[in-house]
Amino acid sequence: MLQAFPSYKQFNLTDQLRRAVVSIPTNIVEGCSKDTQKELIRYLYISSGSTHEVEYLLLLSKDLGYLKEIDYLQLQEDVVSIKKCLQF
Repeated sequence: MLQAFPSYKQFNLTDQLRRAVVSIPTNIVEGCSKDTQKELIRYLYISSGSTHEVEYLLLLSKDLGYLKEIDYLQLQEDVVSIKKCLQF
């Protein structure tokens, strides 16, 4: 899907989206390695923030015409599912 982005956007919006997506599980894993529940929760909040960032970047991509509506809806559904998993 990201291949549909204009080439001059490949290293801007797509890079930001990829970094936000990778940040979600990375922060969960890092939080799980911490010694206290308070630290784990802090990293889960960071992961949650990354899901909101992904959600916005997908919406922006759709609004700019870089992402088809059907692809946006599927990805948005995935993001909502992840957000539900991070609710605590």
